Amino acid sequence: MKVMKYFVFASLLCLCACSDDNDNKNNEIPQDLVELKVDASEISIAQGDTRTVKITSGNGEYVVTSANEEVVTAEVDGDLVTLTAVEGQNNAQGVVYVRDKYYQRAKILVNTAAEFELKLNKTLFTLYSQVEGADEAIVKIYTGNGGYSLEVVDENNCIEVDQSTLEDSESFIVKGIAQGNAEVKITDRKGKEAFVNLNVIAPKQITTDADEKGVLINANQGSRQVKILTGNGEYQIHDAGDSKIIRLEVYGNIVTVTGRKAGETSFTLIDAKKQISQPIHVVIRKSVGI
Repeated sequence: MKVMKYFVFASLLCLCACSDDNDNKNNEIPQDLVELKVDASEISIAQGDTRTVKITSGNGEYVVTSANEEVVTAEVDGDLVTLTAVEGQNNAQGVVYVRDKYYQRAKILVNTAAEFELKLNKTLFTLYSQVEGADEAIVKIYTGNGGYSLEVVDENNCIEVDQSTLEDSESFIVKGIAQGNAEVKITDRKGKEAFVNLNVIAPKQITTDADEKGVLINANQGSRQVKILTGNGEYQIHDAGDSKIIRLEVYGNIVTVTGRKAGETSFTLIDAKKQISQPIHVVIRKSVGI
């Protein structure tokens, strides 16, 4: 009998231990857990209008809940949350929660009003054409009343405007393509206006005193200096050519070309604005004995 009691007691202990193990597993943080983030934690929407917020990271199976459905309603489709401000006469504020399959939550604060002033994230941009990372600007509408349209004043033909995202995300992209100044006028459905001024700077092209004639070195191991005439500073070798034929050194706006053996090659330079020079041709001629 004692043996039977001991067996039952041991079995119960084993079951409890297994239960504890399962509970621990359920409480563990999944290895593939990704922090839940949205691209806007606060947004202003004109009453009667709709905006979208993108879930930029998370773990799928998203659910959205509006804490104030009399102010804002919310729906989710994939990684896009659609928010609609309920029409009313007064300013109001609501909160929308986004949840993923691991019950992480992100909060979106929604401000609504019967009518907003049209405001932008920025009204003046300086762009550098042909400079990757500095030739584009994203103009975002901070507050407005929907139904936006753009009017571009660009006598210098210095910008390109991409308004494909204007309706969905209330933003547009401006790219600088040439030297000059331009203006973009934004109008909403209430007739409110805002302006963006753009100053586009075209970086100087790199030119040298060897662009036309190239570099000719008569004697093996001879050297010649190439002077950089125009450019944007911080010059470096971009393509060094054949290192068996020449060796290159840059100091300030002077490039020293040293011949290593007879042959022909070319090299290019790059500057602070990522401008690349035209290929500079180099000829190293054999030493001629007397």
